Amino acid sequence: MNNILKIRLITSFILIIFIVGILFFFSLTEFAWSAWIICSLSFWEWRILAGLSSNFYKICWIITCMLLSLFIMIIFVFNYPFDAVWLFNYSMHVAFVWWIIAFFLILFYPYSSIFWRNFSTIRLLFGILTIIPFLESVLILRKYQYDIDFYIGAYRVLYIMVLVWSVDSGSYIFGRIFGYYKLVSKISPNKTWEGLLGGILTSSIVCYLFYKNITLNIPPFTLLMCSLLAILGSILGDLFESMLKRIVKIKDSSNFIPGHGGLLDRMDSLFAAFPLFVYLMLLILNDI
Repeated sequence: MNNILKIRLITSFILIIFIVGILFFFSLTEFAWSAWIICSLSFWEWRILAGLSSNFYKICWIITCMLLSLFIMIIFVFNYPFDAVWLFNYSMHVAFVWWIIAFFLILFYPYSSIFWRNFSTIRLLFGILTIIPFLESVLILRKYQYDIDFYIGAYRVLYIMVLVWSVDSGSYIFGRIFGYYKLVSKISPNKTWEGLLGGILTSSIVCYLFYKNITLNIPPFTLLMCSLLAILGSILGDLFESMLKRIVKIKDSSNFIPGHGGLLDRMDSLFAAFPLFVYLMLLILNDI
């Protein structure tokens, strides 16, 4: 086993313990602050994808995003200074529309890039539309019936994370073994249709095991539909970040996580999966 793989495995083990600890041992307020820090760091890395070069603009960007994320956190956790329900409904619709747009940007790449590749402001807007709905959906899921059952919201958040990780792992394994037909070669040459199908198969097994062994308080058909949308969203989020990295000619968004790259490199799939899962839950059950 080479050193890079050892570092990746050790880091992954530490991250899993860290995430489980935050989900199941932190209070809602502590969890919210943790989510705010993660999103703030993600916004800081996004400056690279946006092509910001001026230190002044970088500072303005991160301060603006930190304050915006803090405002969202306060509203969604404490319902202050107003009830977050209407804002949440509006935001999830915006997020859904945004990821449809992102799908077409990916589908028609590189031709679609003529509208945004030379405009840092547009790419900064991409970052807000990507990260803020993620923060909202994570907080809403964790807060679900918090006063009744401390753990049910944590299990919902963990479910989506494990679902996305299983897609990534299954896609990698099946792609390495059976991969032949390229998925989107102009954006990510290593991704294949065989890997995609393998990832869906792997995540389907995870979905079934969670439903059988852990209470999520979600009807089986609803869970299936929301999970399928989250799976497709995770692939979309991964490809979207890969497209932006190709524009700025970088492999990783940073070296923040040893052996894994940056936070964006580990979070890109989750950024789309969470709001899309929650959006469909909102449409079907209106109970999140």
